[in-house]
Amino acid sequence: MISSSRDKKILVVDLECSCWMGRPPMGMRQEVIEIGLCVVNVAGKSIIHRQNIIVRPANSDISGFCTEITGLTNEVATRADAVPFKLAPKTARDMSEQHQASIMASWGPNDRGYMKSDCEFHGMDYPFPDEGMNVQKAFRKAMKMKHDMSVNKAIELLGLQFEGKQHRAGDDAYNTAVILSHII
Repeated sequence: MISSSRDKKILVVDLECSCWMGRPPMGMRQEVIEIGLCVVNVAGKSIIHRQNIIVRPANSDISGFCTEITGLTNEVATRADAVPFKLAPKTARDMSEQHQASIMASWGPNDRGYMKSDCEFHGMDYPFPDEGMNVQKAFRKAMKMKHDMSVNKAIELLGLQFEGKQHRAGDDAYNTAVILSHII
């Protein structure tokens, strides 16, 4: 569990990455295409900020398989409001600093690794707080469960309904933040 220090804020992050059925086509690589962010105020057990960033892929197309899962298309990823990866971490870091989030949380360990990998690929610093939290693991421990489950199943177990579309970063981050606010 999390100590409820009055001013502690947790940044909940969810990423969606380009993906294919099997290996990426020649010349393409898995990369972040969407970043969902929510800030949870520990003391109030409330979500105080929610943001979604569409990231323009630099080294891949969004496959039909990826569109099926996420709903994201190449057209969405190339809209005027989509940002290149080199700008996305700064936007996320600025938001995190604005809300004074001291912990980065995600559902499972993968999102931290994907972000670190893309930052490394682009020669950039990792944008999130060093302290990290695996909400999936914290939920399993709080509920005294032996096995991991999806965000959607955890929401159902809490007697709530998933808000939005699964595998959209903003919606997954929000629902993870809801779960976190219940186990604080």
